[in-house]
Amino acid sequence: MKLKQLIPLIAVVALALTSLAGCSRSYDPATCERLSDKLSRGESLTQDEYAKMIEQYDFVLEYLVQRTDSVMLIEDEEQRALTGQGLREDKEFNERWQIMFDFGSALYQARAAGLLSEFNLNNYMELLPYTDRISRNMASI
Repeated sequence: MKLKQLIPLIAVVALALTSLAGCSRSYDPATCERLSDKLSRGESLTQDEYAKMIEQYDFVLEYLVQRTDSVMLIEDEEQRALTGQGLREDKEFNERWQIMFDFGSALYQARAAGLLSEFNLNNYMELLPYTDRISRNMASI
């Protein structure tokens, strides 16, 4: 193959690698399950595992805030209650709700025991207002 023929191929490969590098992270049920399993077995977590937990906790909280906020925007109280009931019965919502409690409890305990690095502690503390917001929303639904 001549160099002139390789240039378009190289450009396509470079573009593909650039787009892969720019991929954002997102909720990962497998990561949550691995971390939850470690918690249920009472195993210690590394700072990297705490960082992954905080990252997943953030994604879970974002999802729960979006879902509960959307219900709170319903002005009709009866419709809001019906939609809220549907939310409580939603499988995905309940799975993430459970992760919120499991990870939230583990992170609270790690914080109280001084187990979080400064980086992880700061990231965890930034998420606390969202747990309050979700709790307020659920109490009103």
